[in-house]
Amino acid sequence: KRLAALDKHLESLRTNSANSGSNLDEMRQTVQDLHGQLAELKFKLGKQDRDISDMTPPKMEPLPTGRRALFNFGVKKFESDDCATSSRAFAAFADRFPKDSNTDNALSFIGDCQNRRGQYRDALRTLKQILDKFPKGEKVDDALFLMHKSLVGLGKCKKAKVFLKTVVTDHPKSNRIKSAKAALKNFDKTCR
Repeated sequence: KRLAALDKHLESLRTNSANSGSNLDEMRQTVQDLHGQLAELKFKLGKQDRDISDMTPPKMEPLPTGRRALFNFGVKKFESDDCATSSRAFAAFADRFPKDSNTDNALSFIGDCQNRRGQYRDALRTLKQILDKFPKGEKVDDALFLMHKSLVGLGKCKKAKVFLKTVVTDHPKSNRIKSAKAALKNFDKTCR
């Protein structure tokens, strides 16, 4: 916009119009304004560069490399309510050892942590992996129960109730059965 005004003033000067003096004053003011804006932009860019150069990644506790040590490390962090480190450990475990008998457990822990942090959609994606990759595994009931919690968190009560009923009807020996029955009993009062 200001550059267009400068072009207009320059054209006026070229044609030697009667307003040349006022056009010249306006051009000087516009150029001064542009210099000010340029200086401000340079300052902001310099600050951004300084902000970037001062950045360092956060110090993270190193993860164990062995299969058993990595899984146990994740459990220990989960039990101490350190979901960030626990999830990182379990994600590494699931990635490195996709066929291990504890991979569905690792995914279940991750999904539980995601629910605790209110990351319900992420939890559903994680827990669905258990149903897809380990349909006969020992964590299907946990996945269904935790998926119900995710759906409640998303306000999808009707769908959540279906997952809860599936735990009760299809997994009567589940370690989640008492919690599932209690949640189902009060479901219509707690989720609308």
